[in-house]
Amino acid sequence: LESNRLKEPDDWSADGRYLLYAQEGDIWALPLFGERKPFPVVQSPFFESLASFSRDGQWVAYSSDESGTTEIYVVPFSPPESGAATNSRGGKWQVSTSGGVLPFWRRDGKELLYTDLAETSIMSAEITTTGPEFKSGTAHQLFKLPHQKGVDMTADGKRFLIKAVGQEPPAPMTVLTNWTSGLSQK
Repeated sequence: LESNRLKEPDDWSADGRYLLYAQEGDIWALPLFGERKPFPVVQSPFFESLASFSRDGQWVAYSSDESGTTEIYVVPFSPPESGAATNSRGGKWQVSTSGGVLPFWRRDGKELLYTDLAETSIMSAEITTTGPEFKSGTAHQLFKLPHQKGVDMTADGKRFLIKAVGQEPPAPMTVLTNWTSGLSQK
């Protein structure tokens, strides 16, 4: 995709067919097949970024400053080749209420997670989707984070991978080679 506009890639669809990216405060999708013609997913006068596909590819979560505070929103994903207009299933749902960034989905799609604005806590909201209907439970804090610069969840939803920064350096590691030569022969 060539243009003079600044673009930041955000996420790949699980089927590898689409790339979500932010461009000039809007969310776009680039099909990775056919004509590869990008199309808008969210366009508004507000600043949207950090988009994330649901694992089934039916929904997109993103951060927006629409309310005056950066919050997490979800819209349906309806690519043009589906025959439906973009966001034809209607709606936009606000998931966070006290600020949020960096949304990501649990692999089974039943939970949307994000960090609070200070990026010091992981927040969670239960998600229910039935066809075109989207429902979000009240978000709650899962746990506090150390200083971090990225977080993701394992596929089984039981563990988190957190890229920590600003921590004490790890203890030195000693590598002993040819250690078997020091064993006594009997």
